[in-house]
Amino acid sequence: MQLAYPSGFAVANILRALTDKSLLKRSIAKLGGGMGIGYLGGLAALKITAVSAIDLSTSTFGAGMIVGARIAIPALVVGLIGKWQTPYLISIGWLKPDEPFRKIGFIIALGTFLGRPFLTLRSS
Repeated sequence: MQLAYPSGFAVANILRALTDKSLLKRSIAKLGGGMGIGYLGGLAALKITAVSAIDLSTSTFGAGMIVGARIAIPALVVGLIGKWQTPYLISIGWLKPDEPFRKIGFIIALGTFLGRPFLTLRSS
């Protein structure tokens, strides 16, 4: 199934997973594992103060397990860059001292996502 667009690849992978029993089992296990880790981590953050003290979003971690490295690693990198750049963004007035990086990070990410087609057109 050689489809030309990313959405076509996704549909092809879903159809392949539905027809291949071992691939379907792995997909269900990955989905269940990610959901379970997110749920248990969130529950642990409510009950165990040491877990809540690290301020880790276990639901995001569980979602990262579901979507895999293609999305989870770039999200981690952007999160680390955000943590690193937050003081600078506060100093230039893009963020207020009590605002999280994700407020401006979403706008920056959206700009890079929407700007990519223009770069692709220009290089062709």
